[in-house]
Amino acid sequence: MGAFATLAECLNSKMVAQEQPLLVQALASIGAPAVRNRATLGGNIVYGKGDSIPALLVLEANVVLYHDGLATMPLSEWLQQKPNALLTEVEIGKWPDMTQRFWLYEKVGRRETFTASLVTVAGVAVLDNDQTIKELKLAVGGGEMVPHRLLEMEQRLIGKPLTNELLADVYQFIKQTGTLVGTPFATETYLRMVLANRIVSFVDGLRGGRGDGKTNDSL
Repeated sequence: MGAFATLAECLNSKMVAQEQPLLVQALASIGAPAVRNRATLGGNIVYGKGDSIPALLVLEANVVLYHDGLATMPLSEWLQQKPNALLTEVEIGKWPDMTQRFWLYEKVGRRETFTASLVTVAGVAVLDNDQTIKELKLAVGGGEMVPHRLLEMEQRLIGKPLTNELLADVYQFIKQTGTLVGTPFATETYLRMVLANRIVSFVDGLRGGRGDGKTNDSL
């Protein structure tokens, strides 16, 4: 996807809607229609705190850069290094054909209408036949945070039976660890509670085959 593609162009693309529903939900949460008609995918990324970034992180997107030639690097690395190069493209692989795949995207702000994000959380999960989590990717952003993957949280959940005890452990872990950046409108403690509630709700939904996203069969 070209960096100069507007958010509206991405949202109106049938190919993007079919292949990247998580990204579509993320882009639809950004700004008002007039903003999305002018704002670009590359601009939302280069801003460094755009609400598309958590979704792109769990989709393991790469960015294509130009500086004395083209180079490709993971978006997660670009966020840490911010190299002096022009972002030209965003690469996202196709979703695999898995019926046990679920996804999460939620932007939490001070009101439901157009507002800056306090916490933006995204996730992708794939279940085994025994209802354990085979694959999991989680990312958080919003406010003044640099969006990042929740790698330690992922490892606490992958391969584990989805029991009430595990959910309680995850909830306490999120509330007590990790670095979120508070704002004048929300303390770090409050943001951790919001994040814990949202992730535990998502994981709990997996036990019943729900989740927030839709499986490939229902797209």
